[in-house]
Amino acid sequence: MNNSDANQDEIINFPVPKRYLPVVVQALAKAMETSGATAAPPEAISTPLVQGAIAPKIDWTLVANARKLRQALHIPIANALLDLTAERAGELVPFSDVVAKAGLASSQQARSSLGALTKVIKREFCVPYEGANWPVVIQYGEGGVAIYLMSHENAEAWRLSATQ
Repeated sequence: MNNSDANQDEIINFPVPKRYLPVVVQALAKAMETSGATAAPPEAISTPLVQGAIAPKIDWTLVANARKLRQALHIPIANALLDLTAERAGELVPFSDVVAKAGLASSQQARSSLGALTKVIKREFCVPYEGANWPVVIQYGEGGVAIYLMSHENAEAWRLSATQ
């Protein structure tokens, strides 16, 4: 083994916020699989890091997270959803109100565009699909019509993210 190979396998410290550690370990395991390296046996990995562990959820009460989403979000219906639910924090907001605020004529167009919100969250926060929680809670009413609810804490962070 030459000296450069030894340096590539040197162990280094890499500070990671605890809530993202499972994601980092999973990414490392995948990288090791594709390179042919062997990972530690499953029993050597602590319980929170085992496959199937619950993915980290994004804390939408943090203004920095709300700002990051706001800056990356270029989907009018998603912006309308977050603005309207923040204005009406703690209240149930029907899908039809969100469509009206966005100025869209078609509910179908609005539904498909809202699906992109999860993709933006996944990309910007480097989380798997299961970790891509929205800043609003979705409930379904009669006929499967969506109703949205944003907490007062998430609403405050969303409002502050526009001014800072």
